[in-house]
Amino acid sequence: MRSLLVGRANLAIALLTRGRPEDSDEGGRLLQLALEAARRLILPEAQQIEQLVEQAGLGGDHCRAALTMTARLVIARSRRAATQSGRAARN
Repeated sequence: MRSLLVGRANLAIALLTRGRPEDSDEGGRLLQLALEAARRLILPEAQQIEQLVEQAGLGGDHCRAALTMTARLVIARSRRAATQSGRAARN
């Protein structure tokens, strides 16, 4: 489930940073789905996705830059968490 919500958030970020008007609805929808799942599972990514949702409402180039920076943090933290989970499972 975590991989699905991270994938949705990543796709949303790609759509929103691309900046096409037709992408904003789908990007927002995917972010909302990711946020709902993160909250339901009580994952630390929920706070980061909340920040993405807030930033997506700003619009313009500033929004795209902020989304890209935040997205990198989300991806890096998710990868770290997945790596740590894999190590714990093997031990």
